[in-house]
This record gives sequence, C-alpha cells and structure tokens, in this order.
Amino acid sequence: MALWEDFSMSSAFSVLPGFMGFIFVAFILLIIAKVFISSGGDWSSLVVMIIPLIVIAVVWVCLFHPDIFEDKQAIAWHEWATDHCKITERVDGDKSEGVGLGLSMKGKPMLAHFNSSTSDKTLYECDDGVKYWRNE
Repeated sequence: MALWEDFSMSSAFSVLPGFMGFIFVAFILLIIAKVFISSGGDWSSLVVMIIPLIVIAVVWVCLFHPDIFEDKQAIAWHEWATDHCKITERVDGDKSEGVGLGLSMKGKPMLAHFNSSTSDKTLYECDDGVKYWRNE
C-alpha cells in the first residue's frame, strides 16, 4: 500500500479542532487580559465575560470532542464481540414495585414502598469457548 493511500482528507482535518481550540483559547486569554488591564483591574467585567466563555467551551467540547463521553472499554468489547461472538439469548429486564410492611428508623412497623429493577441482558457465545452475559 502506498503512503498516499493511507492518508485521507478526514485524517488531515481531524487535527483541526484541537489546533483551532488552542488558537481560540490563546485569543480569549488575550482578550481577557486586555479587558482586565483596560478596566483598571475591575473583576466585575471579567465575570461578565467568563460566563459566555464557559458556554462556548462546553459547546466546543460537545461539537468537536464527543468521544470523551463514550465508554471506550464497552465500545472495544462490542467491536471484538461482533467478530468473535454470536448472540444466542436475550433476556428482558424487569421492573417491579409494591407496598409492604417495613420498619421505621425508630423500630416501629410501617407501610413501605419498594422498587426493584433489572436491566436487559444479552448472552454472547464466543469462539474462545466462553459465554458472556452483558447488561444492555
């Protein structure tokens, strides 16, 4: 395989959000320093600027770095399981609730509300000879 076949436009632009983030942060720090110096050291003008900057930072992370919210271990396991396992059984979760007798903190009998739930489960039979139950 030639070197240029491994290179794609998506990999060329994948660095862009990180680099643009660095430039953005440097630019914002310069603006904050300018406002702080020109206001004579008044902190109230900085507080007014910081709230929108926090909102912009959160939006930036959500748009360009959503992978920080992913469970990388679960994704890696599912990628491995698609190649090496087959799904043989699915069990639906259960939710139940009820009213029953219980004890109060003072040791007196009282009516109590109980909740119980289990998640959905999937059985994977893999080529390593092991059966894996995974909560969905």
